[in-house]
Amino acid sequence: MIKDRKIPVFLDTFLLQTCFDNKIFTLALVNAGQQIFYFNTRTLVLSTGCRERTAKQVFIHGTRPSGVFTAGLAQYIVNIQGFLPAKKCVILGSGDIELIMARRLTLEGADVLGVYEIKPDPSGLSRNIVQCLDDFNIHLHLNATVTETHGKDRVEGVSVFSVD
Repeated sequence: MIKDRKIPVFLDTFLLQTCFDNKIFTLALVNAGQQIFYFNTRTLVLSTGCRERTAKQVFIHGTRPSGVFTAGLAQYIVNIQGFLPAKKCVILGSGDIELIMARRLTLEGADVLGVYEIKPDPSGLSRNIVQCLDDFNIHLHLNATVTETHGKDRVEGVSVFSVD
């Protein structure tokens, strides 16, 4: 149907900026070849499937060096781009995506040092805790959170504190 209606499709492309002027959206886009291009449209539908959070929203302080990823971005890098984003990592949060990524990163050769959950109970399904953490000897730390990142150009470490 998309081809029949001649709707433009941009694969491996990310939105950099949106401007709205004179009832027209101008989108600044970058593709996998790192080429920036612009697209004008009267209609825009935002359907990202998730909402990413900034460091301030998740209360992680420190510099924002390379190597800090959301679970969704890490999943994209591993599953779609075929790259390992880190050799050593910690995962903040115990939802199903985080648990699945702990397993996936381990299978791809990363050393997952732990999964940290600020709440007293894990957020993910029990089966994912067993299949993704227990089966791979990845420790789940409850009542604990990452409070600061360390490193200038790349993450070199994190500060983790227990909460009550």
